Amino acid sequence: MNDRYSRQRGFGLIEIMISLVVGLILTAGVIQIFTANKQTYRMLDAEGGIQENARFAEEILGRYLRIAGYRSDPTIDFATAFASVTYAGYGFATGQVIAGSDDEIVIRYQGDGVMRDCEDNTFISATTPVSTRFFVNASTLECATDLDPAGSQPLLSDVQQITIRYGIDTDGDGTANRYDRAAGVTDWSQVVSVRMILALQSAEANTSTTMGSRLQRGYTTTIGLRNRLP
Repeated sequence: MNDRYSRQRGFGLIEIMISLVVGLILTAGVIQIFTANKQTYRMLDAEGGIQENARFAEEILGRYLRIAGYRSDPTIDFATAFASVTYAGYGFATGQVIAGSDDEIVIRYQGDGVMRDCEDNTFISATTPVSTRFFVNASTLECATDLDPAGSQPLLSDVQQITIRYGIDTDGDGTANRYDRAAGVTDWSQVVSVRMILALQSAEANTSTTMGSRLQRGYTTTIGLRNRLP
């Protein structure tokens, strides 16, 4: 019995080194899995934030584009409700309710005494025409109105770009026959819908597969101008 106990030995140096190497490999694997899972979580969280921003942008832009040409008294024709005016460098002819470029848009509508302007600081009296402009400034979607020429309202941050195409009805059936750049619009009264491409990015860096960069997504929405449709 005593001989058996006397022959027992502890771990040798080589065995200890092998154990340490195996432990380091296992630890490195666990760290790699944790890092990958954390990055996946960051990407999914960023994706969710971008989708939420896209829904908000589509909601706010859609709300105002759909009221382009709104008249508090629908029996009044467009020419009577909307006199010619120049706003933000765009000349509106009599009865014209939409204008813009490839990266910003201006719409006109009348107040009804209840609705506010896009800056949410002014009740618009009935029959008062309002010009409202949407544009991107320093990665922020903003709006401005001719009721407050010196001000603008930030709506959404982390907007890289907005690209606008105008739906042109060439045969008078209320449906766009083609979508064109602003330079291709020869008669703004034929514009019955707007197609917007929003390029959005995540608020934080290191949320894409490229180290240090932000997650980027593009969303396309088409909005009909209800008051211009037959």
